[in-house]
Amino acid sequence: MDLIRKNSEITAKEIARCLGCSLSGAQYKLKVLKKDGRIRFNGKGGKGRWEILR
Repeated sequence: MDLIRKNSEITAKEIARCLGCSLSGAQYKLKVLKKDGRIRFNGKGGKGRWEILR
């Protein structure tokens, strides 16, 4: 969440690098946050930005 707050256009690949985990691990964490309604991605095709909902 802090990474998204700092840069709303951050990619899953950049998140994985910052957290020191695999790309699939970062994608899973993003999926869980989206499912819980905490974040949302506005855009498509990798172009867009993350929004923190709560």
